[in-house]
Formats: sequence, structure tokens, C-alpha cells
Amino acid sequence: MEWLQLSYHSIGLLTIFLISLFITTFLFTKKDKTPPTWWFAGFFAGFLSLTIGYFSAYSVYAPWGAYHRYFTVGVVFGIMSMIQFAYVFPRIENPRESKIVFILSSIASFGVWLHFIYKTMNMEKIYNFDAHFYTF
Repeated sequence: MEWLQLSYHSIGLLTIFLISLFITTFLFTKKDKTPPTWWFAGFFAGFLSLTIGYFSAYSVYAPWGAYHRYFTVGVVFGIMSMIQFAYVFPRIENPRESKIVFILSSIASFGVWLHFIYKTMNMEKIYNFDAHFYTF
């Protein structure tokens, strides 16, 4: 397992990963969740995706480590959840607008994520010496 090497950055991200994993798990396992709780949990799940991506970026020293970007771009789903959280907390006041924004932000989020995957699938993987990880 020479490809797995913990670094100064990965240890720092490990703590953030564990805290966001704890919060995400707590929010998703909470009984009697309200809509704001679901959206807040979605926000932390998107943030968890970001921390998983960067933890793996700083820990995996192999060309396939560049695929960490697919996780980091997943933060757009967390942003989409945070937008919906803002609409429903403390109570939903504009349900029609909320649904329209949800549909548009879902399309935009999936579009950005899929476009990124499509554009980077066949790109060359390089080691970025400034950032200390593999990337496209």
C-alpha cells in the first residue's frame, strides 16, 4: 500500500471529516425530522463529500488519486441543500418559489457534476507540486 501516505494536510482534513461525518450521521438518524433538518443534513452530506475528496487527494499518491475531484465537485449538492434550507427555515413562506428553485438548482447541480465528469474522464492525470496531489 505504497499509494496511501498520510500527510500533514490529510491529518488536518481527517478531523474535519470525522466531525462532519458525526454531524451528518446525527442529522440523518434523528427521529421525527422536519424539512429543515433534511435539508441541513443534505448540506452536511455535501460538505462530507468535499472532505472525503480532499482527504483522499492528500492521502493517495497514485495517478488514480486525481479522481478525488469527483467527490469534491459533489459539494454543489450541499449548496443546493443549503439554498432549500434557507427557503424552509423556520417555516416555508414561498412554497411555489421554493419548488421552482429546487428544480432549477437540481438541474444545475447535476449538470455541473456530470459535465465535470464527462470533461475529465479522459484527461491526463498530473501531479501538482504546488498542491501536493494528483489532479487533471
